Amino acid sequence: MKPPRPPARIGTALPAPADVISADLLDGWLLHTAALRSGAACSLLPGQVLMLPGRGSGGAEASFAHGVANTAGVSTVTALEDRRIRRELLKSYEIPAPESAAFSVRRGYEAALAYAESAGWPVRLKPVVGEAGIEVISDVRGPEEFAAAFEYFQTAPTRRSNFTSSSYSFTQIFMPRGRTGLAKPGYEVMVEPQIPGTKLRMLTVDGEVVSALHRGGGETRYTDVLAEIDSSVVDLARRVAGLFPDLLCVSLEVLVANPAQPLDAQQHQVLEVSERPWLHVQYQVSAQTAERIAGRILRAVDSTAGEATHPIDVDFHWEGLADAEHELPVLQRAAAAAQVHCSAEIGDDLGGSLRGRLRGSADAIALLTELAVAGRLLEDPVMWAETTPR
Repeated sequence: MKPPRPPARIGTALPAPADVISADLLDGWLLHTAALRSGAACSLLPGQVLMLPGRGSGGAEASFAHGVANTAGVSTVTALEDRRIRRELLKSYEIPAPESAAFSVRRGYEAALAYAESAGWPVRLKPVVGEAGIEVISDVRGPEEFAAAFEYFQTAPTRRSNFTSSSYSFTQIFMPRGRTGLAKPGYEVMVEPQIPGTKLRMLTVDGEVVSALHRGGGETRYTDVLAEIDSSVVDLARRVAGLFPDLLCVSLEVLVANPAQPLDAQQHQVLEVSERPWLHVQYQVSAQTAERIAGRILRAVDSTAGEATHPIDVDFHWEGLADAEHELPVLQRAAAAAQVHCSAEIGDDLGGSLRGRLRGSADAIALLTELAVAGRLLEDPVMWAETTPR
């Protein structure tokens, strides 16, 4: 049995404290970096909500949350985060998806075990509702492992160390039940038979496949195999992306017997589909490629965006701090460690604001800002952060 992994911590090649970032923040960081490099004024709110005034269509505001453009509709995101709806949608367009059944984590254990035994081992377990690819327990090969996997999901998602969720998710099923920390009675887990094959992580941007990654056997790192896979696999990814025209990016996991062979001659399935780019895997293969993809995502929304990589010089304004006087030297030390020149002062101690000037690399400035708003840089999170090019 392969237990779910916690959100990966990705090395950034920047000095501490900006030397690592969790996978769930990486998409937003790379889009933020691309925006700063393009010379855009940026406002960042909790939940990785990035707003770019005047950079949208017709001079409107462009915005992203976790790297997802604001073109994404609520109904689309809701459909993708409910695996039953997504499965039926794929099948309605004759796109193969795994057979599966859903069971209540509070009342459905016996029925779930019977289903797994009738389907045949191994099976995988995953939440019915939640982020695609998150908290998947695979290679469950018998009743003992099944019991352990099923028990994992009985804890409320927000109490599980491996859980992560987007700030725009509207479901309340994640919340703990009272003080018990247990999942709500209506919380369900999906059980699906697991067939052998090669799993590809693919990403489309504006309808074009820009990445196909594979990690084989005992390998610990992914490799980019886009140039090696059959055109029918690429066409499948495009077909899936085409079902969601309001999504600028679609990431998906595809299972095939042989990615170099045509799909019509082999069994294949679409395992997961997400509105989030999930660039952390691509970043570990090639940081430069991940940055280029982020720049491409930005330019699909803002055609004027450039790709300057030279150091930037911006004014900044952070608000919502409980003790701005205490946080000022913390910021200054962090900026110095990240090789960012920081000239800062207390803007309004009562209102909890800091303001000043930052000079350095766009990726370092973006990451310091992201960590500050996420509550991972200062003692208290920043509630609003604005950067304006000088």
